[in-house]
Amino acid sequence: MNEEELFTLLDSEAVKIGETWIYLGEAEECRRCSFRQVCHRSLVPAQRFVVVEQRDLKYHCELREKEVKLFKIKRPNIKIAIESRLAKVGAIIEVSLNVCNLSSCPYEDICMPLELAPKPQKLKILEIVKKFPCPQDPEKVLALIEAQLV
Repeated sequence: MNEEELFTLLDSEAVKIGETWIYLGEAEECRRCSFRQVCHRSLVPAQRFVVVEQRDLKYHCELREKEVKLFKIKRPNIKIAIESRLAKVGAIIEVSLNVCNLSSCPYEDICMPLELAPKPQKLKILEIVKKFPCPQDPEKVLALIEAQLV
């Protein structure tokens, strides 16, 4: 699968290669900036991204009042719990945010990961990490998978 290359402008003093961050959306000032498309086109609010490499291009950011540089970024693999009957390595599935009525569930972060908000996402299953019973419904077996957003 050919992964689309993603780029954005970041403060090179504030980020490191390999660092993961969550895009929160653009500021009001960005809407008037001539570099808006370069900064925000590849980004989706509430999604995680990993800084892959720094490029030589640099610009002055009015919002930050400093120089920013062009960085190659990617969406990281995620770990998520799904019903074990759906867990097949290599399969591409569409998953939505699970709804859990169990307060303080120990698996909340993997059953309801931020990456799936606000709409369903397609995932390619890379690995089945483990299987375990659902604390809310003990008859349901969940599988913790590592997956790539597609």
